[in-house]
Amino acid sequence: MSSQNAIIVFSKPPHISRTDSSEPYASLPWDDVDKLFSAFLVDIIQSACRVPDTDVLFYRDPSEPLDEYLYPLRDKITFCNLEGGTFTEQVQSAVEKTFANGYSRVIVVLDNHPTLSAKAFMRIFEQLKYEDECVVLGPTIEGKTFLIGLKANQSQIFDEAEGDPLEQQFVLLERICQLEAVLFLIQQKYLLNSGFGIARLREELESAEVQESGVADRTYEVFKSFDKKYRMKHSLR
Repeated sequence: MSSQNAIIVFSKPPHISRTDSSEPYASLPWDDVDKLFSAFLVDIIQSACRVPDTDVLFYRDPSEPLDEYLYPLRDKITFCNLEGGTFTEQVQSAVEKTFANGYSRVIVVLDNHPTLSAKAFMRIFEQLKYEDECVVLGPTIEGKTFLIGLKANQSQIFDEAEGDPLEQQFVLLERICQLEAVLFLIQQKYLLNSGFGIARLREELESAEVQESGVADRTYEVFKSFDKKYRMKHSLR
């Protein structure tokens, strides 16, 4: 531990709905889906590593190969082993361990949205410094959560005894509202677990604002490679 601040990032297996063939990217081969989700992860970790005085805790399956684009950052990351169980159980365990190790301000990335920037992380940490008891929440348009900032071990909000709070709409928000803490919401995003969400991300990356921000470079590079690869085959969008 070298800081009071920690950002927790998880290596999550690709998950995208493919039940509707009319969805954008529904025909994308699984190898390319994996490549895209790996790019999300690389971009998130690169942004996290740019945050001053902050430790980046990267939870992953040690049996899986490390993405080659993360090798230059491996000395800036604390590698942590993912335990068994559901993703929500893994999150709960990681939060408990992080506060037990002495961190006092913790950001948990629940969905690896590549447009999360270092500046966004820094604003959340500043908010966590300001209030004695507060939680910062990143809501999604689907009623779920892509990020949470904590300054106390509130890992009980992830308990699955009455259902998975990360899978059910608004459950995590309801639990946070029951805490004796001030709640701050950051800008809403959308989950990247469907072709429609990925298509919206592509549109966002093509905006001038994102192009100039220097975030999600790897993700945009992968999208461009898909354009070239599939131009003569079929349209993915």
